[in-house]
Amino acid sequence: MTLLISSVAPALFIMYVIYSRDLQKEPKSMLIKAFFGGVLSIFISLLISMQLAEYESSIPSGFMRSGALVILNRDKSEISYQIPS
Repeated sequence: MTLLISSVAPALFIMYVIYSRDLQKEPKSMLIKAFFGGVLSIFISLLISMQLAEYESSIPSGFMRSGALVILNRDKSEISYQIPS
């Protein structure tokens, strides 16, 4: 619970500071929807990354850090790698 509060509190504080100094204030309901939409997007990206983590063992070591491109043939029987120079 402490981790959740410490991760949400800075965002709420920044929102409060900006909202209090804003001359043309947006409706609070819109700001709350935008905030929780951002929180929801984090959970969606977490679910996607968890699904992609299952394929991590099939990726060569250091492949993602090298910036290499994967090209799949149409029949997906052969994978070729291109490393940008």
